[in-house]
Amino acid sequence: MEKNKTEESFRFEFDKNSLEKIVLQFVEYRGHQLLDLRVYYSDIADGGKSKPGKKGLTIGISHLDELLEGVTKAVEYWREHERASAGEEKDEGDSG
Repeated sequence: MEKNKTEESFRFEFDKNSLEKIVLQFVEYRGHQLLDLRVYYSDIADGGKSKPGKKGLTIGISHLDELLEGVTKAVEYWREHERASAGEEKDEGDSG
């Protein structure tokens, strides 16, 4: 499955760890505009060149609003849960 970058290329990337990064970019496949979120790895055998791995998600741009809503809700949930967990840990430390 060959995916091509669009003419005006958007690319956002961040480190997943010391050998991998996550890349978000728009691609075109069979005339459809898609958002591709892919794990890239450093190919040591090829001089550390960054190459796309099999792990990832490709989603039609018509679903971007739903994806954003889901990610936003996940972040909100995580932040609330993190605060609750931090509060519990602090309470446990105070009981000694």
